[in-house]
Amino acid sequence: MAVATNTERAFFVAFVENRSKVQRTALVVIAAVAATLFSLRAIAQQALNMWWFRTVSDVPIWRTSMLARIQLGALAMVVTLGVVGTSVWWAHRQGSAEPDRPKGRMLKWYEAKMGPGHRWLLVLAPVVFALWETRRVASRWQVWLLYREGRPTGAKVPYLGGDVGDYLFKLPFWNLVTTWLSWMLVGAAALSLLVYLVNRRISLRHFVSRSEQKAVAHMAVLLGLLAIVKAIDFMVVQRMSLAMSTSGSFVGAGYTELHVQLTTLNTLALIGFLVGILCLANVRWRVRRLAVIAGALWGIVAVIGLYLMPGIILRLKVNPQEAIVERPYVETNLAATRAAFSLDDIKEHSLEDAPTPPPSLQVPGSAGSAKGLPARVPLLDSDRYAPTFQVLEGRTAVRVTNVDVDRYDIDGAIRPVLLAARSSDAGGLPQGGWEQKHLVFTHGDGLAVAPADAVRPDGRPDFDVLADKLQIDHPELYFGEGVKGWYAIVGTGRAQQNGATFDADTGMEINSLWKRGALAFSQSELDPLFSDYITEDSQLLYRRDINERLHAMAPFLKWGSDPYPVVSDGRITWVIDGFTSADTYPNSQFASRLSLDDDSDLNQGRFNYTRASVKATIDAYDGSVTMYRTERQGGNDPILDAWSRVYPGAFTPIAKMPAGIRSHLRYPIDLLKVQTSLLGRYHVTDPDLFLDGSRNWIVSGDPGSNIDGTDPAPGGIRPAPQVLDTATGQGPRWMSVRPFNLGSAANANSPRAALSAYALADNDDAESLALWTVPSPDGSSAQQQLGGPSVVQAAINGDTELSQQFTLLSAGGSKVSFGPMTLVPNGDDVLYVRPVYVTATGKDATQQLVEVLAYADGLVGRGANLNEAINNLREPVSTIPVTPADRQAEAVAPG
Repeated sequence: MAVATNTERAFFVAFVENRSKVQRTALVVIAAVAATLFSLRAIAQQALNMWWFRTVSDVPIWRTSMLARIQLGALAMVVTLGVVGTSVWWAHRQGSAEPDRPKGRMLKWYEAKMGPGHRWLLVLAPVVFALWETRRVASRWQVWLLYREGRPTGAKVPYLGGDVGDYLFKLPFWNLVTTWLSWMLVGAAALSLLVYLVNRRISLRHFVSRSEQKAVAHMAVLLGLLAIVKAIDFMVVQRMSLAMSTSGSFVGAGYTELHVQLTTLNTLALIGFLVGILCLANVRWRVRRLAVIAGALWGIVAVIGLYLMPGIILRLKVNPQEAIVERPYVETNLAATRAAFSLDDIKEHSLEDAPTPPPSLQVPGSAGSAKGLPARVPLLDSDRYAPTFQVLEGRTAVRVTNVDVDRYDIDGAIRPVLLAARSSDAGGLPQGGWEQKHLVFTHGDGLAVAPADAVRPDGRPDFDVLADKLQIDHPELYFGEGVKGWYAIVGTGRAQQNGATFDADTGMEINSLWKRGALAFSQSELDPLFSDYITEDSQLLYRRDINERLHAMAPFLKWGSDPYPVVSDGRITWVIDGFTSADTYPNSQFASRLSLDDDSDLNQGRFNYTRASVKATIDAYDGSVTMYRTERQGGNDPILDAWSRVYPGAFTPIAKMPAGIRSHLRYPIDLLKVQTSLLGRYHVTDPDLFLDGSRNWIVSGDPGSNIDGTDPAPGGIRPAPQVLDTATGQGPRWMSVRPFNLGSAANANSPRAALSAYALADNDDAESLALWTVPSPDGSSAQQQLGGPSVVQAAINGDTELSQQFTLLSAGGSKVSFGPMTLVPNGDDVLYVRPVYVTATGKDATQQLVEVLAYADGLVGRGANLNEAINNLREPVSTIPVTPADRQAEAVAPG
């Protein structure tokens, strides 16, 4: 390796070294100005945050959170800079060794490359390292607050001991502390070693003969402290983390963890303390050899005890008799998982005991049976109708990007309704510029509303039928979806679109030079500072996007994937689910995130505990936010209890939620997906059945929307909402259904076509979930095997008349597709409903409902609406009109 000369310095070193004194001073000034500007922007952002928080809540959320960050950051900065800086200074103050000591090739290359840059490095490296550690530690401020305010839950952890609260609140903080201290000592050791190598007081090639005792003792102290920290980590953090082990067929401490790894961790902790003591002893005595031997023993025990022996024991001891060896630990896992995900609160029933639907909702069925007709089943898929709503109900500078389905009392009947917000569209403004974006086009334009269970004669959504049913006093949507990072200033000298005015006082006053300057600096825009349109009465509407607003206001919660608008008392209010979660609940299974949407916070990391503890409401007009604590989920949530102590008054009892909004709450869709995914395995409570998997279920597969079934959704069929009379005397209720088949998610070849159960979530009681199981036909029961969605789809695909119909509808390039497969509970039987859509070609093509399919008892019924499809189960019709207008001409609303 060639040795660099002075002309081969590292680029930055050479650049600075070749500058004159005046130029170097100029560089320092430029760097200082850049740092000042960067700091001013950060300060402006924090000032804006502080003022904004005052407008959205009386609870000192910003102050408490910022104080926690400062506490952790200051501690990390002082200790890290003190330890690393002192260690580097101590190594440097020893000076260079005798000049006649030989230099290695690497050392010569480094000295030639760095030159005076080595001294700069000794100053900058500890500071940069301390800043990096400070930022990393301060970002875990939530861990610190939960540690401080967490309380014991009263639930003891079997085998490993301690309270569940220790794992939820203390373990993450201890892990943070040991990780921070370990990195700090590694950084101090690495930088100190660099100094000693450059000063030639330590030689890696001739460590024993040419390394000085003081330098070796210094490094030994750092390594000894590191060994003690790791010993504490083994004794506390790693030991408790066995309760989250994923090495076996279930999560938690099993036979291998408790009989091999636990013993190993205790041994490693003892050896680690010994290594630390021996290293520290090098300050006074020469015991390097003993320390090296102890360190080697430490490594050997770690490799054998943590990596080799667990695999051997698992293969020879556990796997041959898993049902016997693991039985008590499986029981622990079952109990912990059911508690962590509230599976114990789910009511389980058998279809044998299902009540018969009310006679008023019965129609004749095949073979003389009675088919219960649900009051209303959504026939328009909310996930696919946004483009159609945009074409038919779009406005200037707004866009429909999301459609939600909810239930409303229309003329005395509960009906499913599609609601789509016309949100502000930054990409669709008729004129660009700061003034247009922030002063003129400041809000969306109300809701597009149509029944989800009936359409116009041409198959398109009927927007007229509900035009006078849902009255809205303030259709302007200043707060909503799709406006992330887009602020608005109202009450200015510039007229807003459509002559709208903002009459609330919930915005941030922007009547001072400081606030306008803070906005300008934080957004890197000069316009707020110099615009003449901004007056003393102007208000800044900041963080207008729902998720952006809530993530800033309550970053300690996980927020759901689908906020939806509610029309109540003449106002539009957004409702969204809030969750607490943890990944350290002892012995609980980690949830599958396969069926969760990408924009759900629960999909951002693994978790083995969650509660749907919060319902947040955001007024679409004035942006006021209220976080309500739910009754059963939130009332049994130690994590939310801790946050309530951190932020007193942040959560309002849900009993205080306005009745008009509360009547539109629903079972949290993300929680329903998580719980149903877990129920496939954890509906079983017997350890033997759990281990052999003979009773495993899997969420029924999604047959896809394409007529060839080439687009199944991952994670199984989606929960299907519907208005359903459960024959309990409560009348029609807004329910969500998700079916199961026999099989295992871990084996693609295991699922069977038979329906095994379905989960029924009562949205009118937003915390009630029931599980209805299909009895296995054994000759003693009249219950017949029920087909799952794949059986239904096979029957649809096998209908030759339907195939011909699809071919005709596809003429001219139109696309035929299916709507969602909806399982409809019907006493001790089930009914399936599936709509058929046609979408024409072209940029502004709309989707049309052309047919409704119903399935029961092996028969497929077709019709222009649900009533007609169910009636045709008795006599499958041979001819269905092709033209959507003809098919819909005599359509009547189902039910």
